[in-house]
Amino acid sequence: LSDNSNYAALSMVLAALYYLFLLVREKMNLFRLKNFFFLAIVIYFFFGILATGSRTGFILLTFCSFLFLVVFSNLQVRIRLVPLAVIGLIIIFLTPIFSNITEDVATFNRLTQATEDVRVPLAKAGFNAIKDTWGMGIGIAQMIDAQNFNKYIGPVDKAFLSVVDNRGMGLGL
Repeated sequence: LSDNSNYAALSMVLAALYYLFLLVREKMNLFRLKNFFFLAIVIYFFFGILATGSRTGFILLTFCSFLFLVVFSNLQVRIRLVPLAVIGLIIIFLTPIFSNITEDVATFNRLTQATEDVRVPLAKAGFNAIKDTWGMGIGIAQMIDAQNFNKYIGPVDKAFLSVVDNRGMGLGL
């Protein structure tokens, strides 16, 4: 979806919240086919956000869903949500495939052998690129080029550089 999992997750959060808004407006009446379809889309985006490993996307979706479903909805919607929430939590916590998907993606984002989050070396390398180019910076097209990426990320974090080299292309700073 994107080299930055947050970009992908945040766009899925916006789409999921739109369909969640439509569900709340229809009072979560799942016996209507279009509402059941909206719920399926929200669930699809929820697992898509989990698959990106984006904590920001997950927290944003959870917080906004809480606002939609608890603060801005009526009692009828809240009562209909209880069985859905229980079923959803059971599926998430008892099915190992979802934790495996999330952990595989998050491993690249965190680099388990690294001491800091992947964004820290990227930010340091980005600042070095800005200093090196007298404040102009480096465009995304040049950063995806492995040679330029190696030039700026190499002095900052060798472990991260080796993981990215195995992909065959750089990441945008």
